[in-house]
Amino acid sequence: MTTEYKILWIDDQWEDLSNLIGLGKDEGFEIVPYKFYDEALAHLEENPKIYDGIILDAWGMTDHQDSGSDKGLSSAVLRIPRICEKHRKGVMIPTVIYTGADRYIDDDDFREKMEQTGLALEVRPYKVFYKHQGQSDELFEELKKQIADAPEAAVRDRYPDIYQACKDERIDMECWDLLLPVLLAIESNSSLPQESYVSIRKAIEWIFRFLHEHGVLPPDLIESDGDKVSLSLCSHFLAGHPAHLKKDKSEVQTHNREPLPPILLTDGLRLVLHVTNPGCHTEDLDKINRTRPSMKLLAKDVPQHHYIHVVTLLTIDLIHWSLKYVSENTDPQENEKLWKKSSPGFDVCEGKVQNFCPHTYAAFVKPDGEGSNIRIKKHLLDDSNYFLSEKDRVEVTCYKDNVHGKAFREAVSFELLS
Repeated sequence: MTTEYKILWIDDQWEDLSNLIGLGKDEGFEIVPYKFYDEALAHLEENPKIYDGIILDAWGMTDHQDSGSDKGLSSAVLRIPRICEKHRKGVMIPTVIYTGADRYIDDDDFREKMEQTGLALEVRPYKVFYKHQGQSDELFEELKKQIADAPEAAVRDRYPDIYQACKDERIDMECWDLLLPVLLAIESNSSLPQESYVSIRKAIEWIFRFLHEHGVLPPDLIESDGDKVSLSLCSHFLAGHPAHLKKDKSEVQTHNREPLPPILLTDGLRLVLHVTNPGCHTEDLDKINRTRPSMKLLAKDVPQHHYIHVVTLLTIDLIHWSLKYVSENTDPQENEKLWKKSSPGFDVCEGKVQNFCPHTYAAFVKPDGEGSNIRIKKHLLDDSNYFLSEKDRVEVTCYKDNVHGKAFREAVSFELLS
């Protein structure tokens, strides 16, 4: 697909030059015009991540009372870097000047001043183009060059559908902002940014919100305000397993108990959630349980491991699947028919971890009151942030009845009490 770049254009006479918008469209630019500098820069402050480039006029109007001056340009060359420092981690938006003011025609001093603009950040010199000299083609070529030279261009061009989906707000732009630093580090084989695994985990939350908005994921798995996403329950549901809802002691799963994505993708998603789980990174080396996922142990035994590459690319695959699935299943009401909710009956009880099975690594809990012991399977232990030990006290949600043919009940979730 062809990526369309979004350009902010500030010019008090843009309505008389509206053909530039059409010319830009032919070159792959969506140009958003503003007449006044103050309004445009306020808009940029509120939307700092949606623009790929900026076109400034040298002689313009700051607001409705301004009759025309260079104050707007002077303000812009100071404010744009500050906005980029605050909201774009210092990455400048490619910016050029397109002016028709006679006073700047053949003004070498002005051209030199703009092209040597330094400021506190590493700002690309501002190129100056003139309306009266028919330099729109050169203007667009310069914008393309600056955008292509930007550090994120290679990543954006490698994953154009994902970038465009985030930019169009089908998936929130925050998802792209979380992935981009990790992808840049992988692309350039440079040091990873801090909390890379946390960024991947947060990006998956945005993917699940996207699926929820289109009726693919049930509302019970994501709070109504979208603030809290149960990653574990969402992944269980997508894999065709029951997602157990503690609040009303029910469970929800796909109507045919089959996974929605290919099983390899749901298996990969489970790996991503294990690797990005904070508990996977915090356990002390001298206390590590080798039956549990541990990135510290992996880094000790395989210092040059590539797990951040693995989980990042698996996340990219999940986004590709999500976009394709939603594009092929556009009706949220029809998507809701893919899942069903039931109430098999659960108990919630407190108890103490009695022992661990040496073969399955499951934990067994003896409840304080009456009732059979409760088994907490290894996958629940792995999905949690807790590292259980014998005699730990826990609160367990479990089925009321024993597992068929066994003398224990099955846990669906648990929380560490002490």
